[in-house]
Amino acid sequence: MKLWQKVTIAISPYLLRSWFATCRIKIKHEAPIPEKQAIYVGWHSILPAFLYLGRTHHIATMVSRSRDGDLITPIFQKLRFQVVRGSRHKGSVSALKGMLKMIAKGYNVGLAIDGSRGPARKAQGGALFLAMYTGLPIVGVGVAYSHYLTLPTWDRMEIPLPFCQMGVVFSRPFYLPKKMDEEIFAKYRLLIEKHLFKIRKMAKELVKS
Repeated sequence: MKLWQKVTIAISPYLLRSWFATCRIKIKHEAPIPEKQAIYVGWHSILPAFLYLGRTHHIATMVSRSRDGDLITPIFQKLRFQVVRGSRHKGSVSALKGMLKMIAKGYNVGLAIDGSRGPARKAQGGALFLAMYTGLPIVGVGVAYSHYLTLPTWDRMEIPLPFCQMGVVFSRPFYLPKKMDEEIFAKYRLLIEKHLFKIRKMAKELVKS
């Protein structure tokens, strides 16, 4: 690992906490958060906010087996996330098994539902499979900022500017049937995808209020 990578890993958790601490955060829940575990999902573009919000919530997440994943994994771990390596492109089956083990140990799950490579804002099936097998609800997370930068990445990642307003909306829980054919599965995937757009809009309105 190069020196700049080691430095990035070392300072990122402190920088993240200090950066978001300057923001005025407003949070809204569509319904009460499930008392037990849940599978929290959002677009990959909200990753910085996800790291900040999830650091104290006993969360296991999935990170791709890639060079970027090698860099971000220790940052997640320093922020007290449990990390399972894999994605739909590489190691998907072992990663899902690893997530099931984390759920059995009592962890919540946090996933970028459009994956590690996209396409952006298109829900993939991993979180839905976990919800089917475990009975845990899926809870969407929508984030918006009053002032932010959009990075030229595939996910158009958003970086809040210091001292901005930040809106966070947690969706109502979605409980999936234990058994679904392809058609029903596709309907739930589209339902959750559309709802993520809805709560993103709600987060924007929360920022303006």
